[in-house]
Amino acid sequence: MRYFKYSLIPLGMFWAYYHSWLSDDIFITFRYIQQLFNGNGLVYNVGEYVEGFTHPLWLIMLIPFYPNLELASQILGLLSFGGLIYLLTRSGWLAAGLVVFNMEMRIWATGGLETMFFTFLVFLSVWATLEKKNWVGWVLLAMILTRPDGILIAGVILLFNWKYYKPLLLLIPFLALRYFYYGDLLPNPYYAKSGGGSYFSQGFYYIWVYVSVYVSTFLILYGFRFIKKKEIALPMAVIFVYLILFVARVGGDFMYARFIIPVVPLIYFVIEQSFKEFKNTPLLVSILILSFVVENSLRTKLFYDKADNHRPSFELQGITDESWYWGEKESNGYNKIEVSKIMGESLKKTFGDRKFCVLLRGQAAWGYYGQFYTCIENAGLTDKFIAKQNLGERGRVGHEKSASLEYMKKRGVHFVFQRQTYDKNNLQISYSGGGLRIRVEVITLDSLVRSIL
Repeated sequence: MRYFKYSLIPLGMFWAYYHSWLSDDIFITFRYIQQLFNGNGLVYNVGEYVEGFTHPLWLIMLIPFYPNLELASQILGLLSFGGLIYLLTRSGWLAAGLVVFNMEMRIWATGGLETMFFTFLVFLSVWATLEKKNWVGWVLLAMILTRPDGILIAGVILLFNWKYYKPLLLLIPFLALRYFYYGDLLPNPYYAKSGGGSYFSQGFYYIWVYVSVYVSTFLILYGFRFIKKKEIALPMAVIFVYLILFVARVGGDFMYARFIIPVVPLIYFVIEQSFKEFKNTPLLVSILILSFVVENSLRTKLFYDKADNHRPSFELQGITDESWYWGEKESNGYNKIEVSKIMGESLKKTFGDRKFCVLLRGQAAWGYYGQFYTCIENAGLTDKFIAKQNLGERGRVGHEKSASLEYMKKRGVHFVFQRQTYDKNNLQISYSGGGLRIRVEVITLDSLVRSIL
């Protein structure tokens, strides 16, 4: 099986490339980098110092590749996936095979976001701790700088071995720099996405929607027989602390499986370590094949009806099959990201360098390609006022706060593209560009807008 396990690396990377896509959210980060190269600093809007991203290390890694950020983010994700598979093959082939055969792992190898790089660092930190590597602390630092929830995983590892803490002291000057530049100790999305409140009912539902499809996950329960072994105890502790204190507490995510992906390799690693007493290769191969066949069938039933039509986007209490949502071709032959690029670049030519302000509703790619002078992100990810509004009744995770019409007028929002009408008395216009046509609502009709009408 030695040659088989190493063949999983190119197989996994190629298979993930086949599923490659881009999430709209990563275009928020792209716009920050764009503004940096435009000489405006690491900001979303000129003069507004708001940290609207949660992955500073990922952002830094992307900077050298500007303006080819779309491709670079996908390649870095694929390389992270390949590195993860390689690490898993160091201890066998079952866990590596389960990762490659897991559709969500392949999907989140791209998407542009930091998900797979963070997952690689999570597994690397546990693996290096078990191997007693003296550089574990630096991996923990990189993990926390990639995503703040990495602090929970670092905490578990430090409980097992405190000696790795020293590199984490560098977080002190980092937090000071963040506060000095952005005015907050935490990134703005923390406040936009509930501000620290708990949402366990939604969070456990989010976990259940995942494990009800990926039923091989339940094999981890066999690992409790060997809980006294460090190679079982450490990853088990990381898995359950992360799932309960982060994923369940914050309500999971609106993107299917995304917040669970970082611990999936650890789950498979525990399963593999637990089954090491079995020398029956056909049994392990059967587990691998059955998991692939059964889980793909269950995933299809989760998202598709009997007529093979994809179910409504937000049917699962707001949880979305994100790669399908952004990658599915529309009636015009383009997916939503491609439409954003075509229209954004067309609008950029129309607007020129004039200081228009637009509202974006799940349209971060429009903000990047259109390079509008001011973009108001409706959910408050890049806007302190929206993010720090009081949270009322809980709803769809990550979309529970929004810009009011009053606030839009106060900020001088000129346009809203392709969204529901805010006020039927507002001017509604049609805009054509790149062979496509969109509806535009004018919120503020001033001399700047009249100059292009």
